[in-house]
Amino acid sequence: PILLLRFFGYFVLMIIVFILGYRKILSFLNANPSVAVYFISLLMFAVPNLASGGFYTEYFVPLLFSLFPFIGVFFAQTYSTTKFTNLLKLTVCATCLLGLLLTDRSFIDTSGGQLPIEEVKTISSIVKSSANTDAIFALEGLWIAVETNVNTLPSMSMAQFSFLDSNIESATRLKLVNGEMVNLYFKNAAASHVVLTDLDWMLLSKTDEFESIKSALEENYTLKVERDQFGQRRGTIQVYQKRSFE
Repeated sequence: PILLLRFFGYFVLMIIVFILGYRKILSFLNANPSVAVYFISLLMFAVPNLASGGFYTEYFVPLLFSLFPFIGVFFAQTYSTTKFTNLLKLTVCATCLLGLLLTDRSFIDTSGGQLPIEEVKTISSIVKSSANTDAIFALEGLWIAVETNVNTLPSMSMAQFSFLDSNIESATRLKLVNGEMVNLYFKNAAASHVVLTDLDWMLLSKTDEFESIKSALEENYTLKVERDQFGQRRGTIQVYQKRSFE
C-alpha cells in the first residue's frame, strides 16, 4: 500500500495503458523477445521485494525509471490504435499533476526548512566545528561521517544495517556490531561523537543491554544538538560529544 500511494500517478498511467492496449503490447513483446526478457527480469526484481513485506520504497525507483521506456513505447502503440486517446491524454496530465502535488511529501522533503542534503551539511558542520574529531559512532546517520570525512568505529560501515541483534560472536564474524559492542563503545568513549536517530534508538531498544547503553552514553557524552523533521524520512537526529572535549 505504501508503494502504491507513493507512486500512485505512475501506477494509474501504467494500468490504463496496459488495459487499453494489452493486445498491442503482447504483440510487441512477441515480436521483440529481447525486450520481453528484459521486461520479465524487471518483474522478477519487483516480485520478491513485494513478497518479502519488508522493503524501502526507494528500492523501486530504478525499476520505475527502467520501465519508463516501455511505458513510452506501449503508450505510442496504444495511442495510435485506440478510440480512448482523450482518456490517455487525461491520464498523462493527471500523472504529472499528482507527481508535482506529492513531491514535497514523498520525494523532496523540506519539512525541516532545508533540503535533506542541506540538513546533513548543517549537522556535519557542527561536528566539524569540534577541535577534536576522531572516529564517529553512526548507524543510520552514516551520512554525517561521509560529509565530515571522518571514519566510523570498526564494523560500522553499513549504516543501520551494521547493527545485528545477536550474540557478539555472530556480530564479530559478520563484521557487524551488536548491543554488547555498542555498550562497550560508549563505556570506553571510543568515539569523539555519537550520532543517533530515532531509528537507531528503536534498534538499540530491542537489546538486553539497552539500559546500560543509555547509562554509558549519559556518563561519557553530552547532547550537543537535536533536530526533528530531519532528512528525507522526517525523523529525529541527535549528536553527542565526548565529555572530555568540553
